[in-house]
Amino acid sequence: MAHVGMRYAESLTHQELRAAEMYPERAYRFKAIADSFTALVVNELQEMGYE
Repeated sequence: MAHVGMRYAESLTHQELRAAEMYPERAYRFKAIADSFTALVVNELQEMGYE
């Protein structure tokens, strides 16, 4: 289960980097979205007992 959330976070990060290359003026926004999702995944994993 934990690996699924981390895979999604990894995929989103790759998409963030591609989008930032295409639209550098929006890079800050793409990063914020990816960081927020990653933080959500990490929080959920911690609540499930994963470290």
